[in-house]
Amino acid sequence: MDNNKIKAKHLSLIEQKIIYKWFSFLINEEMAQVKRLISAEILLAGFYQRQEKVQQVFKLITSDTFNLTHDLPKWSRYFFEGCRLTEYYQLKYGLITLEDFKNQVAGKQRRLFKMKKINYGIVSTAQVVPRFIAGVRESQFGHVAAICSRHLDSAKEYAEKYQIPAYYGSEAELFDNPEIDVIYIANYNAGHFQSAKNALLARKHVLLEKPFTLEYAQAQTLFELAKEKRLFLMEAQKSLFLPLTKEIKKIISDQRIGEIISVFSVTAYASVDHIKWFKDLSAGGGTVHFMAPYAFSYLPFILDKKIESFNGIAQQPANSSDIQSMIHLAFETGILANIYLTTRKGLPKQLRIIGSKGEIVIPEFWRSKQAIINYDDGSSEIIEAPFSSDFQFEVDHVNQKIMDGALKSDIMTPELTLSGVKMMDSLYQEWSSQGE
Repeated sequence: MDNNKIKAKHLSLIEQKIIYKWFSFLINEEMAQVKRLISAEILLAGFYQRQEKVQQVFKLITSDTFNLTHDLPKWSRYFFEGCRLTEYYQLKYGLITLEDFKNQVAGKQRRLFKMKKINYGIVSTAQVVPRFIAGVRESQFGHVAAICSRHLDSAKEYAEKYQIPAYYGSEAELFDNPEIDVIYIANYNAGHFQSAKNALLARKHVLLEKPFTLEYAQAQTLFELAKEKRLFLMEAQKSLFLPLTKEIKKIISDQRIGEIISVFSVTAYASVDHIKWFKDLSAGGGTVHFMAPYAFSYLPFILDKKIESFNGIAQQPANSSDIQSMIHLAFETGILANIYLTTRKGLPKQLRIIGSKGEIVIPEFWRSKQAIINYDDGSSEIIEAPFSSDFQFEVDHVNQKIMDGALKSDIMTPELTLSGVKMMDSLYQEWSSQGE
């Protein structure tokens, strides 16, 4: 008999008719190589009523003395779900890698055995943090476990105000906390790369605020490191996960406003004086660093089109970052987009998507609950998608991916992030060379 598989004929006919699953027990502490990869078709009957028995099996088969041929059959009817049968066949026929298979199984093991919350550690006490905390607490599995700041007093004040169990005066202390699963990084823009790198080296999953990094090479480094360490990494782009975004994407896909022709986006603030380092380009200040990442991710996602070319102009006073800019994007199929960003005047913040039969108008698309469709025949329609926290849906996505053992998002993909960072980096390099 094949030592790596218990054939279906060794199970009863009733068992064979019930859902069969694959399981795997893997990898040493460093996750550098497979310690043991065991697979079998097993019966799930009564799993939730027999959790103690399941854990006995878990201890048994991870021991060095376990013999698959002799020991597994008597335990099979108590065994737990490790990996869906479809995932096994994807592995068998080369549709997914062994690495992906192991990660998916590991995630499901965590979900079945621990049944625990996903514990978040937060880097920074920035203005966005209270809204993120609210989003985690609205999510299904999220829990805010700790926060850190360069100033211990600030961290303590936040912890007391928002009832966070632990606080620290340094990132290193936060990263050393073994109870933390994922680090949310919202410090100043130039600090994103090093903070994320240190978190990954400390074996923490990372949700990194926009702009992901200031340089394209830095973004590449982080994704490579996350893959090497088998950790989840994603740019925080909550707009892609909003209920309204799902509705808008479907409206466009269904061609309810016809063929998409162009897009106009305006993001305007009368003042950014509350951000002390906004005018410092080296710190990650400037309109493109602050505002462009939203559109760079949102537009390719809802249009389901790649950006083929881009260019831009900016007003950048001496010894300052850009205070306004205009960026042009050209998508597949000829769609053109104009993105205007300014801190010189407060204007209505809205996105207009122009189609051959009408338009969609979305106010503040990165956190909107409502959009209006204006049809060419003069009629209009209001699209509403209410919610409590605009961060909840992003956090739910991150929680699920971590529990599933995924290394990346299939919505806010690494490709979307890398494309956006590359455009930002290229624009600033071009403007810098023009000023020399």
